[in-house]
Amino acid sequence: MKDDPCVNRRFFRCTGVVLIESSQPDRAEQILKSVERLTESNGQAALRFGARMLVLCQFVDAVLPQLSIAQRTAVTTQFRRGVETVLSFTDDVALPAAYYATLLEQTNVLLTALETEGAA
Repeated sequence: MKDDPCVNRRFFRCTGVVLIESSQPDRAEQILKSVERLTESNGQAALRFGARMLVLCQFVDAVLPQLSIAQRTAVTTQFRRGVETVLSFTDDVALPAAYYATLLEQTNVLLTALETEGAA
């Protein structure tokens, strides 16, 4: 690598991103622009996801008190089936443990809300 006239690599750690300094300024600029686009794209996706979650949480808060005990029971049964279906789809897919932890945590939050509202 040292003898490579095109690339003089030095690695820097900056906010968890490894940057490559190249002897070709265009290459380094291309890499930095790619990192910027990726960061912006991921940031926008996270913002959209957060907005969707806020709307869904408000919807659940508005709907749950309106459900009768029989409706809550039916929703709980259908919800459990849906979660089981989602989990079965991911049986053959290697997803991070955080995915499963979050899925189960959120499932338990909603099941508790259904049970709590049902007890009122």
